[in-house]
Amino acid sequence: MSYAFGAGTNLLDGKPVAKAAQSTLAPWDLAIVEDSAAGTSALSKPN
Repeated sequence: MSYAFGAGTNLLDGKPVAKAAQSTLAPWDLAIVEDSAAGTSALSKPN
């Protein structure tokens, strides 16, 4: 997946996520990332 937002934190594992980061998700996996600047969350899942 491509995270197209500002830097944030993965709320499921606490790891930082960089702006425009590329990440691999397992089938049926997901990431919930809280954007550090906006204080909002974005739900990401594989296509």
